Amino acid sequence: MKKNSEYVFSYLKDKIMNGDWSEGERITPEISLSNELQVSRNSVREAIEKLVGLGILEKMKGKGTFIKKRDCGLSFNEFLRDSIILKSDYLEILEFRKGFEVRNIELFIENSTKDDLEELQKNYEKMIENKNIGEEFSYYDAKFHDTIA
Repeated sequence: MKKNSEYVFSYLKDKIMNGDWSEGERITPEISLSNELQVSRNSVREAIEKLVGLGILEKMKGKGTFIKKRDCGLSFNEFLRDSIILKSDYLEILEFRKGFEVRNIELFIENSTKDDLEELQKNYEKMIENKNIGEEFSYYDAKFHDTIA
């Protein structure tokens, strides 16, 4: 059974992803959401704080909570984060990846060329080189996995 804050989080996620609220628009106030969804204000606040932490919403003191304006240049990891994956969904994805990625590696080993191996090595070295620079690391991590795929 979902916690009330997870229910509110899913509700807000759906409203955002369906375009019910557009960038820069103020969302429904906490107290109204609490009444509408029949949950405590703390549950609403917890869900909103999670979305604020993810960079999806922003709070403006005395004005309300707004859909944050987005840049077009999102890194791969930011895209995943911004797609608002719930913990339960994330665990299912990880479980799927366990088998999927193993098979990808097997196929890569069977079918790769010398150029593929060099590309993989280059991307791995760039990942190590940029291990403390999130966006750069994410870029080379994605290229590394694309090469294997």
